[in-house]
Amino acid sequence: MMKRINRKILSIINFLLAPRNMMISKGTFKDCYPAALFTKQGFILYPEIQSKHAQILRVSCLNEQGISSSTLRVDCPIRVEVDFCVRIPKHEINISFMIHHWRLDTWVSATSTAMSSSMPTQWSRGQHRIQMEFPSGILNCGKYYIRVGIGCKDGTVVDYHPDGLSLELVATGPVLPHSIHSHGLLAIVPRFVIVPVDDIVSAQNS
Repeated sequence: MMKRINRKILSIINFLLAPRNMMISKGTFKDCYPAALFTKQGFILYPEIQSKHAQILRVSCLNEQGISSSTLRVDCPIRVEVDFCVRIPKHEINISFMIHHWRLDTWVSATSTAMSSSMPTQWSRGQHRIQMEFPSGILNCGKYYIRVGIGCKDGTVVDYHPDGLSLELVATGPVLPHSIHSHGLLAIVPRFVIVPVDDIVSAQNS
């Protein structure tokens, strides 16, 4: 069941990327968006287009005070707030969130409201607001890009914009040269276990 859901989500995201001939392949982009497309204000507004069945109106990154900001603490969750409107409520739609790293041109995360059983797919006519919270302790300090789109359950693109938000994760204190937050992309700390000497001897004799 989960594999089928993941394939469907990937299909929707690839449909959203298709207008720029960009497809996800092994977690990376075949092409990269230019930095000029991403605002550094912490929020972006999109003009209303009445012909669209549903549309993204506003995307914002929120800091720990709930204020729009392009700079967030690395030890806090990444909260992305989205305002969107539905003009034809008969369509089942999902909101997709895409994050990629600016320097490595690496796709980091692609999630959708379809992944949550608490999120509806049938939205009433009018304006709605949702938040996506990406957990802390996953991404390192660095710069990232965030884009949001709307897709139908069958993979049809409802609303898509190549431009989005610039986001920088920063440490609240000094970062040591070999800190886990200053190397690589993921900040996941592995679990280390000390093996007692008696266990080593027993394994060698078995």
